[in-house]
Amino acid sequence: MSQEAWKILSDIIKSYSYNEYMESRRLAIAESFISNNTTFETGVLLSDESCKSIIEWTSKYINDKILDTVDGLPEWQVTVVQKIMEKLCTVTEIRNIVQIAYDKYPSISNADFYIRKYGDGARENLPWHADQTVVSSTIHLSNYFEYEGGDFVFIEGKEIKRSSELKKGCGVFHNGDVIHSIEPVTKGTRWSLVSFFFAEDGQGNEWCTDENKVIF
Repeated sequence: MSQEAWKILSDIIKSYSYNEYMESRRLAIAESFISNNTTFETGVLLSDESCKSIIEWTSKYINDKILDTVDGLPEWQVTVVQKIMEKLCTVTEIRNIVQIAYDKYPSISNADFYIRKYGDGARENLPWHADQTVVSSTIHLSNYFEYEGGDFVFIEGKEIKRSSELKKGCGVFHNGDVIHSIEPVTKGTRWSLVSFFFAEDGQGNEWCTDENKVIF
């Protein structure tokens, strides 16, 4: 077991206040820490045209006004409702992303979508943390050779691992309790579409009405 990985786990668990809910979160994160097969990569889910459309639209609205809950620094993120996502790319592409999450974790019923920017005047990295989701995904809107650094790094099977050099439109899905981070982008710009999927009693904004439902 990596000593660095163990220290990261210990630091994150210590950061949770002591109450019944947070105790369950600590246990879930610890279980993911020792488990394998909590993270998987996909082929192309978004076309080049869709990636370009998402970036161009987001560039009009993204700013440093909202602070991230992970580290208190500007998010450099835009929250996007499902209907806009389906216009920026296609209904089929968004529903394919949701279907992958649902096939792996059938308990999901709510989803949130975010577009993130790293480098080029935006945030450089994202520290180690775990999402309060059932499953999360990151779809690359930039090719790995368009920037330096910015790797998606995660802990699985007690070891620190990193994703492959994924091409534009490809994605990484992971259990929401997986500890992960984005390493500093040292050159260029890294854009990504992040999706958070929640259980029926979760906190997601999407699928609140029949009008917003994606796959049901």
